[in-house]
Amino acid sequence: MALMSDEAIIGEEDVPLELRDPEVVGLSARAQPPLRQAVENLEKKMVKDALENHETDYMAAQFLGIHPATLWRKIVKYHIR
Repeated sequence: MALMSDEAIIGEEDVPLELRDPEVVGLSARAQPPLRQAVENLEKKMVKDALENHETDYMAAQFLGIHPATLWRKIVKYHIR
């Protein structure tokens, strides 16, 4: 960062955005969840979004590329609805 700065003192503007605001890249550098939890969070969000944006569970399952029974298990697992 010292090479990137025009000044003698490194300022906030010299620090890459993802180090200044970790939320920009979607993860907090300070408190990152374990991989399993991060995958479950993403899966839950994708299932909720698919259900909200499709008329039927069958269409949501098709959109997600999974069998409707698998979608139902995920709905139960994540207590969606």
